[in-house]
Parts: sequence; C-alpha cells; structure tokens
Amino acid sequence: MTAAMSRTASAELGVLAFGRAHAAWSQADGVAEDDLARYALAELAELRAATASLG
Repeated sequence: MTAAMSRTASAELGVLAFGRAHAAWSQADGVAEDDLARYALAELAELRAATASLG
C-alpha cells in the first residue's frame, strides 16, 4: 500500500467513525454535547480493532 493510499484509508476510517459516532450520539437520550467526542473515540477504537484483525 502506498503512502497516499494509506492516508486515504485512514481518512475514510475517520469519517466512518465520526458518522457512526454522530448517529449513536444523536439517538442517545440525556447525553451532553461534549459526549460526542467520547462516542467518536469509542467508534474509532472499534474500527481500529476490526482493521487490525484483518492482518
């Protein structure tokens, strides 16, 4: 994988993590605005683990 492809894949994973986090955060009841970061970090960690398992 070239460096440009790696950057593109990383950016796409970041966008996917944010989208998933925003969807979960916006549907949750009683969460503060600043909790979006917590949701985003959790989603990013989940995606990292999934990609690491691919080898």
